[in-house]
Amino acid sequence: MTSPASPGQSAWADACLAAALVALSPLVSGGVVVSAQAGPVRDRWMRYLRSLCPADMPMRRLPLNAAPQRVLGGLDLTATLNAGHPVMQRGILCEADGGLVIAAMAERLEPVIAAQIAGTLETRQLVAEREGLQIRAITRFGVVALDESLKDEP
Repeated sequence: MTSPASPGQSAWADACLAAALVALSPLVSGGVVVSAQAGPVRDRWMRYLRSLCPADMPMRRLPLNAAPQRVLGGLDLTATLNAGHPVMQRGILCEADGGLVIAAMAERLEPVIAAQIAGTLETRQLVAEREGLQIRAITRFGVVALDESLKDEP
């Protein structure tokens, strides 16, 4: 008879299983919420997740204070001036097509950005209006939401 796993071992095994499921199919799973403070355990889990993902899978970090233009896409001013007509720049959500968006401090995301991510996950299509232009793109990705909230925070 084997001895039962300690709670820490069981939690780590569950976390590794979640990483495997997300790596296997981020588009089907939709992603995972990782409730952990920044530190060596979370870093180890992230390295494990990356080791399970195909080398060519896009993984884009979503900074907490990323501008909507960087997240959703928008007018590329330099390219527009050079071309003489509006040129759109792809945002993080389109760059992550087929892969993962890694959102640090996900609990503090701006509600508008969180809603746009949720809508894009749901429909697998990014639709936004920026600088008088409509952005419409097919994009499918999973999200690794790194929740760093403390136990006493809402």
